[in-house]
Amino acid sequence: PAGVAQSRQPEVVLDRLLGDGIVLRGYSVADATVADGNGLDVLLFWSVREGFTPANWSISLRTAGDGRAAQQDSPGPVFGLRSFASLQAGQTIVDAYRLDATASTDELLLILYRAKEGGFENLVEETLWVGDSE
Repeated sequence: PAGVAQSRQPEVVLDRLLGDGIVLRGYSVADATVADGNGLDVLLFWSVREGFTPANWSISLRTAGDGRAAQQDSPGPVFGLRSFASLQAGQTIVDAYRLDATASTDELLLILYRAKEGGFENLVEETLWVGDSE
């Protein structure tokens, strides 16, 4: 999204192993203008650990906390154009999202999931803090 400063480094560095070899290197969040008001532009920085070939997990990014509820789902990184399985160790990709959310949103919920017979399986639910709320 246009509102997020284009950077090769996340504003918030995590380097957190989420499971299945998937690493959330970090994220950046910026205010954005959307059709009916304010929103958030979010960049997620993904990589995989050496020796892993992750399954093709889908991504759900949602607002949490006191802000207006918003959600964006993707079949994989980069609008589903890349899969986690296609990533190689040492490679980082940047994945962009725009959420219709208010500036009072203090946290985001990141979920990696996949469809299973009869429902969904979550790999992880991770809270991402917005601003100085951490």
